Amino acid sequence: PRHVMRLVILLTLISASLSAPLSWRKISTNGGTTPPPRREFGAAWDWKNQHLYIFGGRGQDRVILDDFWRLDWNTQTWAKLDVPSGPPSRFSLVADFDSINDAILISTGEGLDRAFYNDLWSYSIASNTWTQLPTATAMETRYGSTGGIDPFNPTHFHITHGFANGKRYQNSFSFDLNTQTWTETTPANTDKEKIPSERCLHGGTILNNNQQFLFGGCGSGGVWALPCQ
Repeated sequence: PRHVMRLVILLTLISASLSAPLSWRKISTNGGTTPPPRREFGAAWDWKNQHLYIFGGRGQDRVILDDFWRLDWNTQTWAKLDVPSGPPSRFSLVADFDSINDAILISTGEGLDRAFYNDLWSYSIASNTWTQLPTATAMETRYGSTGGIDPFNPTHFHITHGFANGKRYQNSFSFDLNTQTWTETTPANTDKEKIPSERCLHGGTILNNNQQFLFGGCGSGGVWALPCQ
């Protein structure tokens, strides 16, 4: 059952943190083809199968990429996934693992000719296919956002803040994976000073209880924990 798997993962992480100090180590992959150098790509961790997925980003000479790769953590090998009819090339996007549907989700980002996106794509791991899901019509196109899915309550995909067409945003949106609908989750009737200020290219992640953690960014700085309502 899912709750048992979560408990095992949590206990494993606690045990590992107590038994040894935290440290970085470089992963040496076992030969084969590896992704070209890049930055500002989307990454998602499939904890069920121990696979890391990356999509797009900016490569050498600022080329905007649309390639899709998977790293098998058990064998330490990369594989390029050639999937037809996938998302347009882009960088500075949001990606995460949808454990309900066993899929990789990507959204937002900037593409060729300064095209900004508010689309949402789902990659089915089982069928090796991309599907475009309903677009967040209320959410402005943007890049440089943060978001993702709470792994302990994986029913919503969250997006917050970002930039497009000369404007930085401080609003937030959520996609319900069960109903396939978008909802704006910016706290209503709240003083703007109590919401993280407009920014893009910030750091952030999803914590448990559907909370988002934000830090820094272009436009302003600060540390916040904003509930994803």
